[in-house]
Amino acid sequence: MIEVGAKVRATYGAMFPTVDGFVAKCNADGSYTVMFEDGAVERVEEIKNVGERTANGSPIGIHLV
Repeated sequence: MIEVGAKVRATYGAMFPTVDGFVAKCNADGSYTVMFEDGAVERVEEIKNVGERTANGSPIGIHLV
């Protein structure tokens, strides 16, 4: 279960750096509001477990740290 305060790391691909942040809110619709170190705030629908990859093996996404 993902809770408020959980640390996350966003990986957007080879041309973009990773960005660390934390879960600021667990929304009623099952999504999460994430605040990143660079000041960005994003509503996300999925936060993956550490090391989890997409079906094609890509590490792109937002993961627990």
